[in-house]
Amino acid sequence: MRESQLSRVVGCGVVSILPRASIAPHLIVRAVVASGKGEAVMPKRVVRRLLEEAREFHQAARRVPQVHAEAGLTDREVEVLRMFADGHDTGYVAVQLRLSERTIKKIVQDLTRRLGLRNRTHAVSYALRAGVI
Repeated sequence: MRESQLSRVVGCGVVSILPRASIAPHLIVRAVVASGKGEAVMPKRVVRRLLEEAREFHQAARRVPQVHAEAGLTDREVEVLRMFADGHDTGYVAVQLRLSERTIKKIVQDLTRRLGLRNRTHAVSYALRAGVI
């Protein structure tokens, strides 16, 4: 297995990895028992690599707006749609978020175009069904 495949393998549920060169029956038993307890058995260099990848991922996630996974909506879009769902108009939303009405309209326009929605009402309905508001 290549190091570039580590996070994918761990993402699939693998909790123990043994280097081929040092595999011995007692190590296999130890890994199986530990895995059954929800523990991990991995060489230190593998753990280090996974931690580096997690750190890089976390730093990259901070640089981009959070997206509500399956719905494909940013935090700002959810915030705007939530206020619309509460019955507020564009002017009120703009004041509350300290943005211009034009910016609020642009946020809604961008998300409706990106997600193939018809209008603001359709966007609110979409967000409700997706469970993000």
